[in-house]
Amino acid sequence: MPKSVSQSLPAPPLRHSAAGAAKLLGCSSDHVGTLIEIGELEAANIGLGTKRARYSISQDAIDAFLGRRIVKPKPVRTTKKRRTPASR
Repeated sequence: MPKSVSQSLPAPPLRHSAAGAAKLLGCSSDHVGTLIEIGELEAANIGLGTKRARYSISQDAIDAFLGRRIVKPKPVRTTKKRRTPASR
């Protein structure tokens, strides 16, 4: 029995607006716009107007951004105890 068309096509990639990406990242949509402008977050400008951009951000771009921002714990340095002079 042949597969139906809906079963053979992969799901489209998940995309977010600047506001949706901001909600996932825990910041404002203005900050998301700044991240896009400075090249930290990849996005497509889907706006047709000339006044402001309208961004579409893929889930892969958000995952890549977060992957670059992972903070690795610093190794714990043990310090030697200072010896106190013996009481006489």
